[in-house]
Amino acid sequence: MKIQNSSIEWMNSKKIQFDLELGIEQLSDLEPKLTFHPLNIKTIPVILPSCLTMDEPFKKLAYIHGDHSNIACIKSNKSSFLSFSNEKLIDNINVIITGDRPVPLMTRFTSLPYYYEITVRSKEDPGVLFGFIDDSNGNNKGVLGKIPQSYALEVYSQRLFGPSISSKAYCGNKSTSATYGCGWDQKEGVIFFVVDEICGGTAFRNVKGGNLKPAICFTGSGAEVFVNFGVTKFLWDSKKYWDPFRKIEKEFHQCVDTGKCTFNATGTDYFPQMIFHCKECNLEDHYGMCEVCTKICHKGHTISAPVASPAFFCDCGHLQKEKKKNICKCL
Repeated sequence: MKIQNSSIEWMNSKKIQFDLELGIEQLSDLEPKLTFHPLNIKTIPVILPSCLTMDEPFKKLAYIHGDHSNIACIKSNKSSFLSFSNEKLIDNINVIITGDRPVPLMTRFTSLPYYYEITVRSKEDPGVLFGFIDDSNGNNKGVLGKIPQSYALEVYSQRLFGPSISSKAYCGNKSTSATYGCGWDQKEGVIFFVVDEICGGTAFRNVKGGNLKPAICFTGSGAEVFVNFGVTKFLWDSKKYWDPFRKIEKEFHQCVDTGKCTFNATGTDYFPQMIFHCKECNLEDHYGMCEVCTKICHKGHTISAPVASPAFFCDCGHLQKEKKKNICKCL
């Protein structure tokens, strides 16, 4: 990891610091230890991404430095702000910063996903995307999610960008300053994102193999991004929450595919999905229904436009099952 201001570089599991005044290289064992990463398994000799790196042309547009807890911080120095909604993006003024090495293949050893978190600090739309990229062929010039073999979530708009997805609504939990997570379940071939401890579920499917690295992209200026690869405790515990979440998610999609209310899968557990409102049935304000119920139980009613919700269960099914109201026809 190059740290432009103090000329420090992580190399060969050691920290080499060049003293500009004395012209002396100092060697010390201060590489970040990934103590809190669930894949930091002592019995398995794998090396996880532990720091950040960027290509030479990007160093005039952003810089990397470390804070007291060894969590890397990236700050955009770009003088001009460029909104990601602008379709005429100029590739060479965007900045992509990646982990120092690809995520190792872990399918033989564990069912846990690889996971990392970023914390974004900004007073307005920060122009930050993050996710994964395979840059082994040098394809790191452009916008993350719009170049080949890259997968991204734009943190402010909460929209996905990647293969076959040009712009798709995701979690709906918008914030200019929040902690975001990104995970890759290699066994399932699934990439997912987390916003302030709320998992948005599967974002990309059929992502298996490759040389994926964690990646952060700046399309604007003024934002700070703190990146945690496991040096400190994650806000969202993938070891505790991912497997139960994935179980509900599979049942959820089975309900959608077979025309059953999603309450069958979620119960009263909050789950990310599109929420609809029905005027005739008074399912408005804090009450709503799933997409399946709009087509069966509320067919012909006045239905609102869908809104992405990070945490919701279908009130149509809930009222039928828990409160014994004769409203849901697809439980």
